[in-house]
Amino acid sequence: MLAGFFLGLGCALAYSLTGIFIRRGSELVGPWAGVLLMFTAQTVLALATAGAMGVLQPPGLAAASLYLLVGILTSAPANSLIVSCLQIAGPARASASKVSALVLGMALGTLVLRERLLPWAWAGAALVFVGLGLLMMPARTGAPDLEPAKARTGILMGLGAGAFFAVGSLMRKVAMMWWPEPLAGAALESAGALLVFLLLPMGYRELKGLRRPGAVSYAAAGGLSLCGTVAFLSALNHIPLTVANLLAGTEPVITLVLSSLLLKSAGDKATLRQSAGVAMVTAGVMILVWAGA
Repeated sequence: MLAGFFLGLGCALAYSLTGIFIRRGSELVGPWAGVLLMFTAQTVLALATAGAMGVLQPPGLAAASLYLLVGILTSAPANSLIVSCLQIAGPARASASKVSALVLGMALGTLVLRERLLPWAWAGAALVFVGLGLLMMPARTGAPDLEPAKARTGILMGLGAGAFFAVGSLMRKVAMMWWPEPLAGAALESAGALLVFLLLPMGYRELKGLRRPGAVSYAAAGGLSLCGTVAFLSALNHIPLTVANLLAGTEPVITLVLSSLLLKSAGDKATLRQSAGVAMVTAGVMILVWAGA
């Protein structure tokens, strides 16, 4: 059980660092070229590692197909939206706006998988939700480099991405029941998403004039995203989907701290309200761990 908690938090850390590298790469590369580069690096790394470890041996066609469908139907559209959101609204708002993934994830875990949480765990979940709500709210004065209309557009994109992530998480849970091999699953999911981006012409047009720093940033984002996916799939072997979604949903806390330290944009700096949100999310996670969910 404890391993699952650490894996869920590790997933949040990996996805937070992914957002930081995407934010940096987005200053040099368009969003479609960015996701194409990111998933190319992620797929090559995942398939090479899984092949070297000898885990690419699915028990049946259905299990392998489900992982591919996760990539095609959920990962590709979710990452397209979240990359655009990162460019418009910055990492802190982008990751916080994925709170929809928590809401839908808990609903799907409860209604579809019949998962049940203890009362104290629900209290922790409530703190996480309220904290993330504070993180999503823009400052009243507004960031000087971010117009309110752009902030709203970015948040809506993040909410859409969260919905895709939630459905994908449910599909991953089922896939892990059929084939509990996280690295192989992550490799196939990444390959499915890459197939979508290879078929779209927009990424190729944006690759013209590609500069090395941008390519390196998105390649690093691909590697970190792979780590996050593997950690999330591994967590599903130890804890319910509902709890895994909650722990992965602490990503905004880590992102807010990292973006404040590493990024120069004023829109990425923490406000007092956002700091209060961080404290509430942290308290909620501590209650979840204490309750044993």
